[in-house]
Amino acid sequence: MIASGGPATPTELSADLGITRQGASKHLASLVEAGILDAERSGREVRYALVRGGLQPGSEWLTQVGDQWDRRLDSLKRHVRR
Repeated sequence: MIASGGPATPTELSADLGITRQGASKHLASLVEAGILDAERSGREVRYALVRGGLQPGSEWLTQVGDQWDRRLDSLKRHVRR
């Protein structure tokens, strides 16, 4: 939702997702720790925004692992056909 709709607070997100504000806050804190989101406090509210390129390391890892599995499955396929 943040990627498509822009920065948001846990209150805004929890209303749309049907979860508690506390649940949304815990999840958002994990995403900040992972470097995917950035948090900016304004008074009592914390607004979360997507870090530019924050998903890139995960995307690169998934591509690398996918390539490894493709090679392994191709090798298995060749072995089974023999």
